[in-house]
Amino acid sequence: MVTVSTGPALSGLYPVVEVAGQRPILLTDFVGAAAVTVLVDGQPVQLMGMGGLTANGMEFEQRDPTDLDQPGVRIWTIIEDRDQTFWAEPLNRGPA
Repeated sequence: MVTVSTGPALSGLYPVVEVAGQRPILLTDFVGAAAVTVLVDGQPVQLMGMGGLTANGMEFEQRDPTDLDQPGVRIWTIIEDRDQTFWAEPLNRGPA
């Protein structure tokens, strides 16, 4: 499994397959410190960081896995579709 750190920005929607080692069931599964695994071109990619509910909905602040105490490197919005599939989409703005 690949861990994404400060590499080039990704774009598009990516299916979320795990949050903290479990299949996500509710959006609240993303709250707090967690590892989120998304599929990129069919390959699992792990994002380390912190999730929380914001004025923009559920967001996940991806942090550099080598120093999780530092500010985030990328913000992802998390959505759930009608089929109860969770998706992560990198936003064009950085962490606040």
